[in-house]
Amino acid sequence: MTPGKRPPHGPSSRFTFVAVSYDGGNPIPAFEQTEYFWGYYFSGDHEMRKKELLSVGKLRTSELTARMADSMFDVIISANFGGRAMADLKKAGKRLYTFSGGTDAAVKAYLSKELTEV
Repeated sequence: MTPGKRPPHGPSSRFTFVAVSYDGGNPIPAFEQTEYFWGYYFSGDHEMRKKELLSVGKLRTSELTARMADSMFDVIISANFGGRAMADLKKAGKRLYTFSGGTDAAVKAYLSKELTEV
């Protein structure tokens, strides 16, 4: 499954969509090396509604960046981001964070406001 598009929404949306780079239980990889993301879907009160593994396959960085820029995800967390990918994703309105560790720990740190946006 690939990251899908969300129906149009405004700033008052009750949901937050978070994508975290995933590498089979290893520490989360850099954005450009990612073949999988865990997608987390939260209600406005940060209650997790759904968690699903999404495959993006082996894409060139430009293709991955374009796909994620056009996806439903509001937040993307990876070990790091290359300069071009970061600029394009931020231009698309994505909030980017870096984290070293596991995916669930990354989301917990995000929800606890322990991460700093890059």
